[in-house]
Amino acid sequence: SDNTLWFTVIKTADGAVSTWFVDAATPGDRIEISQPFTGPLAQDLSIVTRCTLIAGGSGIAPIMSHLRTLRTLPKPPQVSLLYTTRRDTQCYKDELLAHAHETIDVRLTDISPRFDPDEIRQATSGANVVLVCGSRQFVAQLRRILDPVVASDRIYSEAFSL
Repeated sequence: SDNTLWFTVIKTADGAVSTWFVDAATPGDRIEISQPFTGPLAQDLSIVTRCTLIAGGSGIAPIMSHLRTLRTLPKPPQVSLLYTTRRDTQCYKDELLAHAHETIDVRLTDISPRFDPDEIRQATSGANVVLVCGSRQFVAQLRRILDPVVASDRIYSEAFSL
């Protein structure tokens, strides 16, 4: 909803890029940004009445962009957000408090099981649009669950890995 560019970085022990961003990057450093491996999730959601957002790990970054935009609409749609991650990689904790028109469910997989197929199907029931973002494996697993129950032209996905 604005021209600000935001980055979400989760530092991992062996992560060359995340370690550089957290420990070495300084204002003015130049970086190259590439397209996601699938996607992107860029969608106009202004006419959607019911939307389901599903994120795995750092896949919450583009999902969060959509959620922020949806929250600014004059008549925000009903939103269901399923976010699965670990405690040490959880992002946007303070922003992920549900508004009146939202259901937000965060599963920390180091202390709880992932969402099961029935929970995913229930969250997507009646959705005009379903947005999914995470690793290629995460996106592929969600597509296998969703394809039989959600029209393929209503599912948009983005994978951030090969």
